[in-house]
Amino acid sequence: MQKPMEIAITTIQVLVKDTMIQRDKREEELRGQIEENKLKISEAENEITNGKIKELSAQIEEHKLRIWEADNAVTIAKEKEELLEAELKETKEEVDALRDLNQLLINKEVKANNELQDARKKLIDMMKEISKWFAQNHIEQAAGLANGRIKRSDGSFRDVNGDVAAIQPLVRKLSSRCKEECRDVVSEIRLLSKRSTYNKILIAGTGAIPVLVDLLTFEDVSIQENSVTAILNLSIYESNKAMIMLAGAIPSIVQILRAGSAEARENAAATLFSLSFGDENKIIIGEFGAIPALVKLLENGGPRGKKDAAAALFNLCIYQGNKGRAVRAGIIPALQKMLTDVRNCMANEALTILSVLASIQDAKVAIVKASTIPVLIDLLRTSQPVNKENATAILLSLCKKDPENLVCISRLGAVIPLMELAKSGTERAKRKATLLLEHLQKV
Repeated sequence: MQKPMEIAITTIQVLVKDTMIQRDKREEELRGQIEENKLKISEAENEITNGKIKELSAQIEEHKLRIWEADNAVTIAKEKEELLEAELKETKEEVDALRDLNQLLINKEVKANNELQDARKKLIDMMKEISKWFAQNHIEQAAGLANGRIKRSDGSFRDVNGDVAAIQPLVRKLSSRCKEECRDVVSEIRLLSKRSTYNKILIAGTGAIPVLVDLLTFEDVSIQENSVTAILNLSIYESNKAMIMLAGAIPSIVQILRAGSAEARENAAATLFSLSFGDENKIIIGEFGAIPALVKLLENGGPRGKKDAAAALFNLCIYQGNKGRAVRAGIIPALQKMLTDVRNCMANEALTILSVLASIQDAKVAIVKASTIPVLIDLLRTSQPVNKENATAILLSLCKKDPENLVCISRLGAVIPLMELAKSGTERAKRKATLLLEHLQKV
């Protein structure tokens, strides 16, 4: 039998051996776990790295795309810039060519105007000399005056020797250096020129017109007022109009229209109206700057002054070359103000002038810009027949070859009043309304 000590040692040895075996086994398990964890860590690191690489690659590609787009935009911008520079260069060349042509035309126009003014001045001086010679030698030069008699419309003659004897001394005194005497005489001439056609003939026939024209520049309000009014009265007789124009009255009348007294300005406007019936006179009056002064009177004058200005402007604007002058002088806003005046006392005159102006493009643009279309449509519903007629004519002019204005007129409710006008308006209004409705149907 083994001794207890040996048994104990053997037992311990077995336990130690088992413990070592278990330790080795545990170590092996731990090594496996460590290797497994290392593998997992490696895989995780790879995944993270690959994800970041992909993300960075995507960002790089996006930046590349943006850089390409920016480069492309720069290229396109450069191409546009080069194109614009070429167009600008071409436009500058065209502008320079037009400027040169314009300057050439201006030079020619200035030269022609200077020659015209020189010729007109010589003619005026000659007319004055002839008139003075007639007056000094007591020779009548008026139309219809012969041997101291004036032929009446019925063919009979009237003896005017006594009238001539009374008028001639007054005409001579018009040239007096005494202001008081001149003031009294021109006042009397003004009254005489208003009384009868015979007086208009005789006063002009005794050489008064050139002297009265000279007095228009006199620095005396009374003399200015009476002179321009006397010329107005004389201009009513048709044969006197040419004499007034030849005497060079227009520049002085226009100056009075600009800066004279209220009465003088009104009578200056009335004189221009009287003289503007001749086609050549329309051109001359427009060239001497009458239109801006008339527009100013139309805006700021009294009731009579406004009516005289409107009448003169209507006549002058019949000539095509004066229409642009009127638009540039601001006539459209002035007419718009007249149309919207609550008193509505000059709507007829405003519409008549607008109907003449609406034939040119500049006027059409200005009319639309001034918001006149709603006012015209309102007049179709509420105004008198002649005003409805003119309002329709203006709207038709505005809509020719202009779809935007057609749409605007349709949207503002013009169709119903136009249909009513096409049935019951004046003959001209019916025609214009029918044409406008046909245009509106195409919208």
